[in-house]
Amino acid sequence: MLANLVHTWIRWKVEGVIMGDMEFIKINTGERTRFMSDGTVIKDQVDPPKIEWCDRCQSWKSFDFGRYDFVMGSPELWYCMECK
Repeated sequence: MLANLVHTWIRWKVEGVIMGDMEFIKINTGERTRFMSDGTVIKDQVDPPKIEWCDRCQSWKSFDFGRYDFVMGSPELWYCMECK
């Protein structure tokens, strides 16, 4: 399988083997592209996952049960369920 690795000013051709299935989901639209291990590509529409960047543990977490921390009346920091 050939893939393009894109940087802002450089493009490399990369060849590799996919050991399993891989999928990409556009969070804002819910468009999913699945790359199967046999080389087929499946495009479909899904409900996008609700995630947010946790400002305390510095990782993407589920939006459910998290909370915003307000700074001067404005929601500035978001904490996940484990960090709040």
